[in-house]
Amino acid sequence: MKAYSFENWTINSKTTPFLFLVQSVEEMLFPYGHDSYKVPTLNFHFLCIEILQTIDKIENDVIDKGNMRPLYEELAAMLANDKVAEKLYGTDFNRLFYSKNDRGEYLRECSNLNKDQGSEISLKVIQKALQFLVNDMTIDDRYLQTLKKEIEIILEKETFEIDDEQRLSGLSRLLLTELINRGYSQEYIYSKIKERYYSEVQKIEDVSIEIEYFWNMFSFEEHKYSVTLLLKKLM
Repeated sequence: MKAYSFENWTINSKTTPFLFLVQSVEEMLFPYGHDSYKVPTLNFHFLCIEILQTIDKIENDVIDKGNMRPLYEELAAMLANDKVAEKLYGTDFNRLFYSKNDRGEYLRECSNLNKDQGSEISLKVIQKALQFLVNDMTIDDRYLQTLKKEIEIILEKETFEIDDEQRLSGLSRLLLTELINRGYSQEYIYSKIKERYYSEVQKIEDVSIEIEYFWNMFSFEEHKYSVTLLLKKLM
C-alpha cells in the first residue's frame, strides 16, 4: 500500500472503521499492489452464474463434464468463506440441493451428487438449485443489499475490534468483486476513492454522510458521454 496523509480526516472512533474500509478498497485496487491483495475474480453470487454457464457448455458438448467437479468443490468452499452467502443460505452446503418429492417431502440424500457431479442427473440437480439461488439473489438485489447492510453494521459499531477488521476486510473484497462483475472498472472505482477520500481539500468528518456518498458512487445508473478523439492532421 502506498503511504498517504489523512490530515483531511477527523480521526476518531466513529471514522476509524470507515477509514479502514477505504484503505482496504484502495489497497486491493492499487495498480502495483501484491497479487495476494488483488480483488477476487468471483464471489458466491457470480460463481453460481459461472457454473450455470458451464453446465450449458457441457450440455452443448463445448467442454467436458469433468469440469464440474472442481467448480462444485469451489462452490462448497465459497459458501464457507462468503459471509453474505452464509447469511442468506446458512453453512450446510448439501442443503442447497435438497428437493421435494411428489408428496412434498424433502429429499435430503446427496451422496450420488457428491460422487459424480458430471452425470446427467447431477447436472440437472445442480442447475435447478443454482437457478433458484441466482434468481433469489437477484430479487430486490438481495445479495448486494445484504452485503451493504453487513458492512454498515460494522461501520456503525461503538468499538472496532480486530475481528471487525477481518470481517470488514473480507466484506470489502466481496463488494469489489460484485461491483467489477457488474460493470464498474477497477480504474473507475480507484479514481473515485482517491478523488473523495485522499483529497487534501475534502474534509471527512461525518460517517453517515460518507457512507451515503460511498454507496451513491455505485448507483448502477446508465450515463451518456461525449468522447473527443484527437487525430493527426493529414497533409
